[in-house]
This record gives sequence, structure tokens and C-alpha cells, in this order.
Amino acid sequence: MNTYMEPRSARAGRILALCLALLASVSARAVLAADAPCKPVFDAITRLVKTPNHQYLTQSSDAPGSLPHASEMIFTGKTTYILHDGKWQTSPTTPEETLQRDEENRKNSKMSCGLVRSESVDGVSTSLYTVHSESEFGRSDGQIWISKADALPVHQKIDLAADGTTGKTHIETRFVYSGAAPPV
Repeated sequence: MNTYMEPRSARAGRILALCLALLASVSARAVLAADAPCKPVFDAITRLVKTPNHQYLTQSSDAPGSLPHASEMIFTGKTTYILHDGKWQTSPTTPEETLQRDEENRKNSKMSCGLVRSESVDGVSTSLYTVHSESEFGRSDGQIWISKADALPVHQKIDLAADGTTGKTHIETRFVYSGAAPPV
């Protein structure tokens, strides 16, 4: 189903579910030692879930007639807030539940990661990693820029091909850590 044809309230729920599924699939750790190249990515995503942050997301699709959709999420360390139609809503999923879901998904995902290069993003020295994941949710290919100073994600791009749908969903996220507080 094209998420841009859904009512806005259903789309907000799908965006949250998609973002949480992406976090779960991107941070799904394989048991094998061969997956050591993914360790910095896994560690960064775990830190992200535990660190208050404000995320600015843009979601787009390959589907004909789709328009980009901007959204925001704030994680306070205990609660997730989602900006939808100009109003903040509280997510029922806690960071602890997200980390528990990660544990479950570790057994069912195939991951590969690679360090691409060092580069600066918004004045922050980062390491750029590529990430490929295949799980029950579908396939994703992404890039994640991780701060060299605090090992937290700074920027992320993901192309997701969900099973049972045509086209890809593209999600670009910018992470801000200073001033992340519950919305007023």
C-alpha cells in the first residue's frame, strides 16, 4: 500500500512503525564473529536509543505520485514523541521495548557493514558506514555517519524495499542531541 494515499493518522503510525523496524533491523546483531565490521554501527544505534535526541526525518517513495513527507521525533530517554499534523503525539513504544525488539531480531537478520571513509557532516568529524540488512521486514541499504567524538549517529540514509510492496521507501534522518526535551 502506498503510505501517501493513507489517511494522515494511519501514515503517522506507519512512519513510527517503519522507523522502529528500521532501527531494529539496522541494529540487529548477528552472533557470528564475522559481523565485527557492524559493531560500530550496532553500538551507535544502541547509544542512540539510550540518548535523548531530536530526529528530523524526510520520507519519500519511488511510487508514482508520491510526495516527500517531513516528520520529527523526539526521544527523551524514556518517551518518544512524534510530530504529526502540527501536533505532538506520544508513542506507546519505549526505548526499552525497542532494545528488546533488537534482541529478538538479531536471530533473524542478515547484516553486512563496511567502513567507507571519514568525513565531516555539519562540522562534526564522522565515520561513514554502509549497511545492508535482510530481515522479515524486507531489505534495506543505508549509509550512517557516526560521530568520532561520541560514537552517536549524526546522519542516516536508508532505502527500504519492504516485502509485499513495490518500489522503495527512502528515509533520511538528521540527529540532534543538544536541547532534546519533551515538546511543549
